[in-house]
Amino acid sequence: MDWMPLLSTLSGAVIGIAATLIADRNSRIRDAYARGVPVGSGEDAPLIAQRRTAMARMRDRMREDLGVGPLGIE
Repeated sequence: MDWMPLLSTLSGAVIGIAATLIADRNSRIRDAYARGVPVGSGEDAPLIAQRRTAMARMRDRMREDLGVGPLGIE
């Protein structure tokens, strides 16, 4: 019996399942972050707040450069 097709199918399945689990885990963290749910340790809170402030400033400056006003959805 030729084992290569079976092994390649199984390895492809394992890679696909692992990639799906990793992507799902990352999207849950991203969603929690977007909703403002605490993510990580308490030590991360000031860094997350700084990042949110910096991202908001960057968005405002990009919109200003493009001549687009606030979208009112943040």
